[in-house]
Amino acid sequence: MLTGNQSTVSEFILLGLSVDPLVQILLFFIFLAIYITTLAGNLLLIVAVRTDKHLHTSMYIFLSSLSFLDIFYTSTVVPKMLSNFLSLKKSISFAGCAIQFFFFLFLGETECILLALMAYDRYVAICNPLQYNMIMNTMVCVRMISMAWLTGCIISSIDTYFTFRLTYCGPNTINHFFCEGPLLIQLSCSDLSAVNILKLVLTTILLFIPLSLILMSYLRIIITITTIHLGKNKAFSTCVSHLTVVVIYYGTSICMYIRPEDSVPEDVDKMVAVFYTMITPMLNPLIYSLRNKDVQRAMRKLVGAKSQFTRIKRNCSLRKDFVDQTDVLIDRFIEKGYKKPFLSTEREMIDKKDRSTFLSNRKIKNNNFDMAFITNFNNQYKEIEGIFNFRFEGICSL
Repeated sequence: MLTGNQSTVSEFILLGLSVDPLVQILLFFIFLAIYITTLAGNLLLIVAVRTDKHLHTSMYIFLSSLSFLDIFYTSTVVPKMLSNFLSLKKSISFAGCAIQFFFFLFLGETECILLALMAYDRYVAICNPLQYNMIMNTMVCVRMISMAWLTGCIISSIDTYFTFRLTYCGPNTINHFFCEGPLLIQLSCSDLSAVNILKLVLTTILLFIPLSLILMSYLRIIITITTIHLGKNKAFSTCVSHLTVVVIYYGTSICMYIRPEDSVPEDVDKMVAVFYTMITPMLNPLIYSLRNKDVQRAMRKLVGAKSQFTRIKRNCSLRKDFVDQTDVLIDRFIEKGYKKPFLSTEREMIDKKDRSTFLSNRKIKNNNFDMAFITNFNNQYKEIEGIFNFRFEGICSL
């Protein structure tokens, strides 16, 4: 990829977001929390879609693919930024910069295409509902997603190749927290006319063509919704989350790349970059789950399985009782659409923990003893249920 490059620069210095050591430490913990939240939220969404058979549709296949992409997208930038916060020498090697540059472009460009495909999916679902399952079947979705990843890879490879074939003689300081393309090529001592034309063409392909497809899809959706007499709100509610993500992602990208050079201060550039590299991937799972009852239900079920295993572990002093009762629970969850390997893994994780750790969390107020929590899977439950039923029948007969 770097064949023919005659650069004398062997590394780049990343100035980051601040030079104040105390501010850097504060930013380290803030962005670490954002990064962990991003990973947890997107992983939870992926697992929820995978384990709930009701979510095995094209819309959720695209959604889980977006979450998978966001995990790696933010991971191309954040780990290096976090390490630089705690390092005296805030540098990145020439090869490391090229690798970061490639993967950042690759994943960002793939997300542009993926958002356009998700808009097309909503267009088919609303404008052609009777043939939706036939048009957007699983195989078609997999091919469309593969096409998005392949296109992003090809275009980012071209961009990276020509960017790092330029000669870099110095200086080698980038006033940013990662190897940002526009700032990087400003450090080159080569003729940039051909590269600037190439980048303009690639930016047009990767930003405006997908954005045009999104706008066309939603124009048709709006026209269709206006002809519907019933269920207008329900039809458009499935699009609100996607529209929100599109506005945030494309809005920040256009502000960053489609504007005259030096038109805004560099600190504003950094803040915009923070938004689309870290904040947007963190918000995506939240945006989609807040307005989607199916995803909310799947996530509640996901958390519910683990909590039920925990309650049974707390109640059972013998491992055999724990295994027998969780076998019953697993069968019930499988009937609801859960995958057996996922349930077995969750049970194994709970089984490895000592029972006393769960009992210690069930203290009764103003008392100094432990009490096990009664669940549907406890032997005492049927006795208590019988007492309540008897009492209820007695009251009703009065």
